[in-house]
Amino acid sequence: MIKTNDSVPWSALLEKHRPLLLPAAHDGLTARLIEDAGFPAYQIGGFALVGSRFAQPDIDLIHLGERRACVRDIMTGSSLPVLVDIDDGYGDMKNVTFAVKSMEAMRVSAVFIEDQQAPKKCGHMGDKNVIPPEDMVSKIRST
Repeated sequence: MIKTNDSVPWSALLEKHRPLLLPAAHDGLTARLIEDAGFPAYQIGGFALVGSRFAQPDIDLIHLGERRACVRDIMTGSSLPVLVDIDDGYGDMKNVTFAVKSMEAMRVSAVFIEDQQAPKKCGHMGDKNVIPPEDMVSKIRST
């Protein structure tokens, strides 16, 4: 049976749990263990996913196609709401729109989009540059 991940609205989670602790799942078993441990939600982060699935650093090598397949696999392990890292949205506003719609179609509860210039790097790495604020605002509005 495929489980759905939209049982609790994300806004309700944020209201009820302050702070909302989101352990990262890099596979379906980890998602299941997070649920069994009693957490109200979880996240699928960039480095956890890319490192465990592809043995690569999170430096803009893995894009939406690969990410979607991985997220779909992980979500089958848990019915909890999930926050997914979609990097910088994989391009400009039209790419962000497509990426968000793809995640919505899979019933992802929430996404976060980084404001880095391409090629993006993992958050804990140095020497990153960000896009102009007006470009990030355009990306957010496009969703």
